[in-house]
Amino acid sequence: MPNVVTENNFINSKIDIQIYGQLELDRNYWSNYEALYPDAKEIGDTGIWDTSYDTGPHAGRLLFFDSNPLINHIVSAGAPGRNEKPTPVPTFSPSDKEPQPPLTTILIVTIVSVTIVSISLSIYFKKKK
Repeated sequence: MPNVVTENNFINSKIDIQIYGQLELDRNYWSNYEALYPDAKEIGDTGIWDTSYDTGPHAGRLLFFDSNPLINHIVSAGAPGRNEKPTPVPTFSPSDKEPQPPLTTILIVTIVSVTIVSISLSIYFKKKK
């Protein structure tokens, strides 16, 4: 089974990969793609170029290519890019919050706790006399 490198942003980079098995590149963004393939077109509205990205031969090493290079860089996953700022506080949707116990349950637990403590203290002080 091959290892797949997918959905990464390769910005002004060159790939130098040492392989311990099969490797596939698929659905990555390459910042130099349009300069290398000026006649490439988008396949429908898929966000994928119609020409594979070829990493080229590297001194006798294997040749790699990205079968489905992306037109736009990845912004939804992974670490923020160099010019992006991370969100300082995680955001939660209402469905992410844990359900809160009803107010009546909190009142009942509080009353029972106070009653138990009061009875215990009363018994303690009666035995002390």
